[in-house]
Amino acid sequence: MTTVISVVNQKGGVGKTTSVVNLGDILARMGLTVLIIDTDTQGNCADLLGLPAGNELIRMLHPDQQQPLDQCIIDTGRERLQIIRSDKTTAQLKSALAGNGLAAFVLAEALASCKHDVVLIDCAPSLDLTIHLAVLIASHWILIPAHLQQLAIKGVREAFQSIVTAGRHSAVQVTGILPTFLDNTEKESKIQLINLVKAFGEKVYPPIPVDAKAKEAPRFGKTLNEYAPGCRSLFGYKNGGGRQVGGYLQVAARLVKDLDL
Repeated sequence: MTTVISVVNQKGGVGKTTSVVNLGDILARMGLTVLIIDTDTQGNCADLLGLPAGNELIRMLHPDQQQPLDQCIIDTGRERLQIIRSDKTTAQLKSALAGNGLAAFVLAEALASCKHDVVLIDCAPSLDLTIHLAVLIASHWILIPAHLQQLAIKGVREAFQSIVTAGRHSAVQVTGILPTFLDNTEKESKIQLINLVKAFGEKVYPPIPVDAKAKEAPRFGKTLNEYAPGCRSLFGYKNGGGRQVGGYLQVAARLVKDLDL
């Protein structure tokens, strides 16, 4: 059975795309077959993977086209990792699906034939409500990245509210909150992490440290494993007791355990 995970936050700049691409790459390296779906008109997932933008999403979901899933999947050049790309044409879906009473189920229907172990969906921060709802209904789980700055909890609560909207049609649940941009040298970053843990307890995943390599890798169209396999964003940091904490490798391992992937 395919497990569909959407990475959601209404705020931009919280690390959604970076998390989708690098978690997808790590899970594929662990032996799982992974499909990334980009729903952002900017096509950033393709950029991070060194690919041009493409219009597979609208080809799959537009009522006048609706090409089968297997005709819309693109190889990334990486074993077990594939993608459905997005570009500026995705903006046309809002009007194309208007008046369609089943529009909210269009993505779930498209993924019904999916044979991948995991689907990771990158949700745009300002995505049209119709597509946003369709993403939630197609998903089993939601992962919420939270930038560790002021109002981090507000962004997480807004994402939780999205689930209430989808609740009448879907059993989607939050698998966890992913703290991003942890800076151990800044008091505010540490305070926000503490606040997240107080508010959401065990739902808070291992944090992703601030890392210059994570900013550099997209320029070369490489994942962190390809560009800087020993970097902090992958391996986290050592705490006062010398224990390694955080990083995408720990997050991927927890996803596998929590979701029985």
